[in-house]
Amino acid sequence: MLPLILSITAYLLAYWTYLSSCLPDSLDWGQAAFLALSTFLPHLVLSLLVLNIERLRPLALSHGIDITISRCKI
Repeated sequence: MLPLILSITAYLLAYWTYLSSCLPDSLDWGQAAFLALSTFLPHLVLSLLVLNIERLRPLALSHGIDITISRCKI
């Protein structure tokens, strides 16, 4: 069941990326999947990193290290 869910998720991400980009009329799944990967993976990795840093902030504070993360819109 898990492979089916992962396949559907990958399909939807590639298809939504194809629809939101200015790719040619013919759908190239490889190009759409690469675009989805290069668009969403850095955002996902950065989000998980920030969540992990925020989770470990009390431990850093107990050792005298103050970590401040601020978000700004560009």
